[in-house]
Amino acid sequence: MSFLRLLIIVALFYLIFKVLRGWTTPGPGRTGLEAGRRPAPPGKARTEELVKDPLCGVYFPRSEGLASMVDGRVLYFCSVECRDKFLQARNVKN
Repeated sequence: MSFLRLLIIVALFYLIFKVLRGWTTPGPGRTGLEAGRRPAPPGKARTEELVKDPLCGVYFPRSEGLASMVDGRVLYFCSVECRDKFLQARNVKN
């Protein structure tokens, strides 16, 4: 009979723990953070397409790049230096 009593006591402590934890931590529909997760910074919640710089090969978010029209298509560059070097190299070849 003592094993059954121990099992009931352990089950009661577990239930009490779950109830207390439910009161202290936010659940679905409530505000708060999930364990181990940080909120996304404002304005960065959506994922953004990465583009590749045609000169140096660096990938970066499209909104952070410099757009230039080259041969009727838009190319994105990571910096002014890369854009200028790319355009200069194209002018030398042509």
